[in-house]
Amino acid sequence: MHATTVAIDLAKEVFELAFADGQGRVIERKRLSRRAFA
Repeated sequence: MHATTVAIDLAKEVFELAFADGQGRVIERKRLSRRAFA
């Protein structure tokens, strides 16, 4: 995977990560608990 942009939505319990390609299209999303993110 070649992601050029990574976005992280910081919430209280669950973090949502989005990886985008060079054109800005989201190529992968992940949801991680606070514990898994650390």
